[in-house]
Amino acid sequence: MAIQLMAFQEYIEEAQTIYLEDIREGNPQAFTRKRKTTPLALMLQMFAQKGNSQFCELLNFYENQGKPLDISTVAFYKARMNYNPKAIRLMMTDYLSMVYEENDDQLVKLNGYIVTAIDGSDIILPSTEENARKYGVAPNPKASANPVMASVSLLYDCINKLVIDTSVGPYKSSERDSASQHLHVLKETLRQPTITVFDCAYFSMRLVHQLIQDGQKFVMRMDHQNLKRYSSQLSVGQDQTFEVTFNSYQTNDYRNDRTFRATLMSTVYRL
Repeated sequence: MAIQLMAFQEYIEEAQTIYLEDIREGNPQAFTRKRKTTPLALMLQMFAQKGNSQFCELLNFYENQGKPLDISTVAFYKARMNYNPKAIRLMMTDYLSMVYEENDDQLVKLNGYIVTAIDGSDIILPSTEENARKYGVAPNPKASANPVMASVSLLYDCINKLVIDTSVGPYKSSERDSASQHLHVLKETLRQPTITVFDCAYFSMRLVHQLIQDGQKFVMRMDHQNLKRYSSQLSVGQDQTFEVTFNSYQTNDYRNDRTFRATLMSTVYRL
């Protein structure tokens, strides 16, 4: 673990130079001169954030670094505004890809597959006006105030216990849309074959179509209504592959997307 931590520290230090253009995206003048704070310090402070006041966060961070607080709160957070948060996501995705590639022989797999799962939930956020505008509130007639909430989604390596991708979106965001994005990240990040597990809330032929087109293995629970259509083709306890086709009535849920609906009706799916 200590070796991995040292490797991570070395990576993020080097990454500030490698990803500098991504860090200052849209602001080419940022981080061009030597300042009291650096892109690395800004990134580490973001990682250390605990939800206290800005001054306390900064004071605690510099104390933990063993350095004097020689920059004003306004100046520090103004510099942090120039740090493109998307760059951190890019760095972490590339780092995780490197970890999986370099430690492939140490990863626990099921018949050669990395087993992943996707799931989501709703979370309560601090009740600020900015959070309410960006993420939304949960109406509650019985409460004196409506809580500010967001939807969070996670792609997880179940056996090796590693988070591969996360997303936070507006309250009641589509879990299926989040899953679709996670699958794109999974395909770009891991070279190993994967099997992704979903619960029944994720079942949709749009998601199934994406998985099949991208050659990604999956196990997806189905609710009783969807399962009933196919269960007549199976004997009790039987493991079988069967062909599925769709007519215009069965694709009614996709009538607003004529292109995908036509694809659905013209494709034979082996499930």
